[in-house]
Amino acid sequence: YYASDWPLPNTDWQHYKLCGDGTLSQGNTCSTDPVSYASTGNSRHMTLNMGHALPLPTNDQLSPYGFTTGLPDTARYTLTFNGPDPVAMAGPIDLTLNASISNVDNNFWAEILDKNTANGDTTFVQRGLLRAAAAAGFVEAASKKTPAGDIYRPYYQYTADTFVPVTPGEVRTYEIEIFPLGHIWRPGHQLVLQLHAPPANDPISTYAYEPTTPAAVTIMPGSSILFPFMTVLPPIRDDLHIPTCGAVIGEVCITPALHAID
Repeated sequence: YYASDWPLPNTDWQHYKLCGDGTLSQGNTCSTDPVSYASTGNSRHMTLNMGHALPLPTNDQLSPYGFTTGLPDTARYTLTFNGPDPVAMAGPIDLTLNASISNVDNNFWAEILDKNTANGDTTFVQRGLLRAAAAAGFVEAASKKTPAGDIYRPYYQYTADTFVPVTPGEVRTYEIEIFPLGHIWRPGHQLVLQLHAPPANDPISTYAYEPTTPAAVTIMPGSSILFPFMTVLPPIRDDLHIPTCGAVIGEVCITPALHAID
């Protein structure tokens, strides 16, 4: 797939609200209930297993995407693609989080997953992260924006002066970049957005994350996410040649042990 620029000039940028019932919605019926989760200094989550303890358990009790309401240390939002055609995204994602934390600092980790609702196969797609104290270094004027003026890539100055402890309980807006991705969701699949503390290490890359003080995080109404939908599908495999879970080299995909609890 070739284009004259990046992000793709014909990107269909779409906002979705983070609803209190754990869905992503563009409608007017979005629940405005706050969503809270406990953010520990380091998370049990790992990109390698997306929440499962190692080794994989015999049941799905440790898997946040195995439950409709998630777990106390995870906020989970889903968007189901029920149409007859695949849906593709290419480019960066911006998460606008209106949130309060119960301590002077904490780390936000946001990850995008692809879940097959028929059998529970879940693929890790991409992640993004931000330290709450770094929000003071946000520079809107230097941030990348869509033609409509929406931020798709927030810019931060990371210096000692721009790391400022936040006021516990104060609702602030955090612009969190989820790194660029290129992915196709097929009919019957869900896009899953999960928020939790960063893992102690990130097996997909070489990163390790310094823990911060634990805090309760409350996500407030008005939070949203900006997706880069493709208006033209790239060449893809037909339904008879879709790779099975884990067949693509470098792709992390697991099947929850007890998908039936959904």
